[in-house]
Amino acid sequence: MDHISLPIDDFAHAPLEVPHLCNDRFRYDDHGFLTYPHRAGLDLEKIIERGLVDIDTLAPGLQAWLWFGLLGEILGIGSRLHATQRIANYNAFVTENSKGSSVISTTGLPRYIKKAGQRNETLRQDGFYSQRYYACLRVAMASIKRLLSSEMCRKHLKSGCQFARLPALFRVILSIQILIESLQAAESVLLPGKWDSLYRPTMESSGYELVDRLLIEAGWCKYEVNRLPESVRLRYYLSFLHPSDAVQDKGDHLSCTEDACVHVPHSIDEQNIKPRHVTKDCKCSIETIQDLPVTNLVEAGADLLLRFAQTDGTARRLELLETRFDISETNEVPFVAISHVRHAGLGNADAHSLPYCQLANIQELVDKICPPSGIVISSTPFWLDTMCIPSERRAHTASLKRIREIFKHASRVLVIDQALCSHAIGSPEDALIRIRYSLWKRRLWTLQEGFVVPASNLIFCFANGLFSLRELLDRYEDKALVPFPLLKCAQFVGFRVLPHLKTTLDILDDDIKLLADMPQAVIGHLEKTKLRRILRLGYLASDDFKYFQEDVEAQQIQKLLPLLGDLYLDIKNSPVVPGSRSAEQVVFCLERLYGLDI
Repeated sequence: MDHISLPIDDFAHAPLEVPHLCNDRFRYDDHGFLTYPHRAGLDLEKIIERGLVDIDTLAPGLQAWLWFGLLGEILGIGSRLHATQRIANYNAFVTENSKGSSVISTTGLPRYIKKAGQRNETLRQDGFYSQRYYACLRVAMASIKRLLSSEMCRKHLKSGCQFARLPALFRVILSIQILIESLQAAESVLLPGKWDSLYRPTMESSGYELVDRLLIEAGWCKYEVNRLPESVRLRYYLSFLHPSDAVQDKGDHLSCTEDACVHVPHSIDEQNIKPRHVTKDCKCSIETIQDLPVTNLVEAGADLLLRFAQTDGTARRLELLETRFDISETNEVPFVAISHVRHAGLGNADAHSLPYCQLANIQELVDKICPPSGIVISSTPFWLDTMCIPSERRAHTASLKRIREIFKHASRVLVIDQALCSHAIGSPEDALIRIRYSLWKRRLWTLQEGFVVPASNLIFCFANGLFSLRELLDRYEDKALVPFPLLKCAQFVGFRVLPHLKTTLDILDDDIKLLADMPQAVIGHLEKTKLRRILRLGYLASDDFKYFQEDVEAQQIQKLLPLLGDLYLDIKNSPVVPGSRSAEQVVFCLERLYGLDI
């Protein structure tokens, strides 16, 4: 399973080693995949029904047939002379671990898949290979599914012992599941040209019970696991991520069910949000800006910026700056907007203040992604809601309404998520997966802050560097770098709202905000919570966020997009003019959206 590139730091559990169990009795003989059990005396039907073979004896037989057999039939990996030239020997998939034991190794699997695909390009496209490819995969999946449901396997799975303490058979089964899915992911390589259109049966999953056991043991919530994509490979990868990094804040999820998480808060306690230092033991000073100058500048029509510059080796000094957005852009100051989850360390409910270490860290990151222009300016200004949104009620409300425009005008948007910042990434796939399961992606307002800017200007901070979303997407979609990706994305095409998605969602956002100023008799049963969930789905429909959608979210987006087009585009497919509709028309649109079953 080592062909799957894992995270490069802080594993939730050690990588699994699958012992090489094939022996004199059970060794794939290259005489045909479907008939091997009969030749080896491995009657799976009797084993499942009567339990005639103990688990320790079954493990090598299953590995010989459903692991090495698949390699032999689909990739041409062999152990003897054969009429068809073999790409490699079975020994290429066996290595020795640190204890001197023989274990399975799939490091070379992508290379051999590529070789098999090149060989298939030269063969006559009569459909024989494609039929054998699908037939072998279907038999392997069906056999594993039946075996896992057998009494002999259920007895062990119900025992409650950790995965690492289960008999070796279960590691063998998981390795077979991952191999099956890896060969499926390589379909376009193994079936070049039109081979894949000749014969394509429905392929059912063999189940996720084993890999989900790893996720639960790593601390993942059963509710979140139940919502994960139907991919053994991706779930195996995610089992190495700590749940505090991936799903939500730390918490014991043993009481959670597949239908509900007991730790999902109904709302964030905004009154008790406190800032944190960069490191736990830091005792640096707290930097504060008084609310009065912040309020005065906002009421004068300015948007506030910060600079925490250091000159000539002296201590940094916090400066309050201002900018104004207009059509000519002559008064605009280049700046970086900080996107973060408020309760994750950079928020403060009591004052416009943050630890010195946090502000210094932000300024250093800002200067890296957007170097100051000119010799006189020592550091690039930045915008951070904690320091730049006044507390006075009227000015506070006015500032909140301006946030979308602030991020639109930013030179860069820097995402600071505690879990992302604390981990190094080893590949673009690693980065995208971590973003997909970050707190930042789960929140409406942070997602909006990333949605309104080009992907090239949306920068994510990891422990080993700063990367734009555009850079990560381009590298991930380079087949030379990631030939068999773990993440799949839904393709939204044909919806007339897509070319106008940004404008449409701006109008929807403004419509939802209008509810606060409408009398209860007008808004009726509408609740902003559900409408905001719908708005967040609209943001996830962005092509830039295509690898961040869960399957259930993609299905909901499919329902949402046509209705957005009907409600917010006119007969010429142009967005409705902001401010051109009455309060009743706004409420009508929101009621239609509210009625969606999402």
